[in-house]
Amino acid sequence: MDIISRNLYRLLRAGAFGQAEVVEPMSVWKWHVLYDRAMMHRVGALVRDGMEACRRQFFLQLPAEQWALWDGVVHDTEQANLKAGLRLSELVGTTEYRQWRPIVLGGQALARFYPRPGHRFTSRINIYFPFQTQAARADRWAYTNGTGMDDTERGTLTYRWRDVRVCHHRSVAQLTNPLLHRRLDHIAERELREQTPCRFVAGGQQTETLTPTLTTLQCLLRIARDILNDGLSVCRLVDLGIYLRGNGQNVDFVKLQDWIALLSIERAAQVTARLMMTLLHFTIDELPFVNDEPDMDTSSLDEELFVRPDNGDAEWFFTEGKGIFMHNSNSGAMLWRLNHSARCFKYYPKESVTNLMAAFAHSLSHIEE
Repeated sequence: MDIISRNLYRLLRAGAFGQAEVVEPMSVWKWHVLYDRAMMHRVGALVRDGMEACRRQFFLQLPAEQWALWDGVVHDTEQANLKAGLRLSELVGTTEYRQWRPIVLGGQALARFYPRPGHRFTSRINIYFPFQTQAARADRWAYTNGTGMDDTERGTLTYRWRDVRVCHHRSVAQLTNPLLHRRLDHIAERELREQTPCRFVAGGQQTETLTPTLTTLQCLLRIARDILNDGLSVCRLVDLGIYLRGNGQNVDFVKLQDWIALLSIERAAQVTARLMMTLLHFTIDELPFVNDEPDMDTSSLDEELFVRPDNGDAEWFFTEGKGIFMHNSNSGAMLWRLNHSARCFKYYPKESVTNLMAAFAHSLSHIEE
């Protein structure tokens, strides 16, 4: 691991978890690279918190313009989260009034466990509708009141509402393996039926979220899906770590381990635990979703953390060429995805094959009839 990554993790541990860290000396250019990496993984405000905690250290005597750059990240993150919180309150009020039982997922449900909730970056509002009839009604409402509709991802509807991105979910998480997906739906249905609803306050509005055990499972599934697709997200690891330290005492880890076995994500959970130990300095005792200390080699994932294909933000898909031939819109991204999927197959075998097939099917859907 290079010095830039080492310092990024030090500042994350200091800012998000309050750990004492010592920063290594870097040039101004390397600090700019660190900034780009933090922004890539949407942890800029958290890194800035770590810089503040270590500010008196000699090697953090940065130029004023660099501090201003980081301060701008904090300001933008806080303003975006404030707006998203207000919109979430309005949206939940609207959907609860219609008795659709909206359940908030993702960053806004997890942010309250952060030392500074407004510094956990939120890119969109995620709402899960557990009942299919109410979910269909919520989608129809979105088509009437929202703009920029996108339903290309199975089981989701993404749109803009009052200048905020919103995503409706039909499941707690999307798995491409049909058997595993049905098992996940049954797990969520039973948990929500048998357990007392969990609520928190967002923008002054009482809002429902997942139970602690189901939240932890969702975090693990999101990390596993990231590993298979676009690469590991540092923000997801921090989410899980923050949640375990802030609310882990309410997680039923015996039940969670049963779910992990039922969904066949034991190896993905093992690699997640290993990454949290090496990157965030968690101990095995803080990760009760695995039985033994994992000895898996995660070096390939570490190397890919800050590497994406050229034009990696763009989708790759097949389009129709002359005659009977097709060409690819982004061959670099396609090759990166194929190589990445082959390397990560071992972490979630039962999902890997169907996941890659689903990616190809999505790409082929761009071919005009």
